[in-house]
Amino acid sequence: MEILPGSSLLRLKAGGSLYALPLESASEISPLPALTPVPGAPASILGLAEIRGRVVSVLDLGALRAAAAEPSSCREIVSLGSPWSHVALAVERAHGPGESVSGDPELLHPDRIVATAAGQVRARYRRAPVRAAERP
Repeated sequence: MEILPGSSLLRLKAGGSLYALPLESASEISPLPALTPVPGAPASILGLAEIRGRVVSVLDLGALRAAAAEPSSCREIVSLGSPWSHVALAVERAHGPGESVSGDPELLHPDRIVATAAGQVRARYRRAPVRAAERP
């Protein structure tokens, strides 16, 4: 996926890197909500949150991209639109299309983000199954 001239993009800062997400892939930007941790989940999955009456998986974009040169300091989430409405990306800052941001962002596609997170979960649970004592 390439950035086309005149495209409307959200620019996201996460893990010290800059990313771009097509505006039509996002449904809203909001402050980082209270999270419920997921036992045994990889570091890229911060937890579950209730957003507008829905349970959503909150992914740390910097940790997910494994480019986190800096520790994550997520303050906002970008809720993805349909068909990814069960996922939100935790970021340090989301910049709207009209805001000027210096740097060359890496373009993201929600399908790849969700597939990467799913792969990390599968790998995590294959390596270290949850013991009965850790189950809720």
